[in-house]
Amino acid sequence: HDDVDLPALLPILTHYDNDAGPYLSTGMANIRNPENGVVERTICRMQLRGRDRIGLALVNPPLGDTYRKHGRDTEMEVAVAVGLEPATFMAAALPAPPGADKMGYAGGLRGEPVEVTDAPLTGLAVPARAEFLLEGVLVPGEEQQDGPFGEISGYSMIFSDIPTLEVRRVS
Repeated sequence: HDDVDLPALLPILTHYDNDAGPYLSTGMANIRNPENGVVERTICRMQLRGRDRIGLALVNPPLGDTYRKHGRDTEMEVAVAVGLEPATFMAAALPAPPGADKMGYAGGLRGEPVEVTDAPLTGLAVPARAEFLLEGVLVPGEEQQDGPFGEISGYSMIFSDIPTLEVRRVS
């Protein structure tokens, strides 16, 4: 991962004057729940924290709950798909019951299954048609404040204790 240079590789933008810095704002994080093996997914914002580090705002269930229960003291593998087609993006943002795979919801919205593939580094099942994929681990002990970041509503949000994703591969 020494060759990962996120600012050089990706269009990471500062969206609003009050933003704490550049963000990717529409990535779908994928994490395997260690209790049941289900790949949980959600849309999250990601604040640039360095050449190979981004904050991964896991504030919504189920990923936020899974991280708080299992990820604070151990590395958790993560794959983040960015640049999804609209139905898959929308499905990843929807609430879902525990154990549900949001790719099934995406297939329902599309009227056909979503093609998935195993991410090359982590092996996590991810949509095969994303524009790019970030893979790495959540680093224990590297939680930081995230924000402020301007939301579409016009308000700026700040979250505390946001984990850091050390990006080890960009595809």
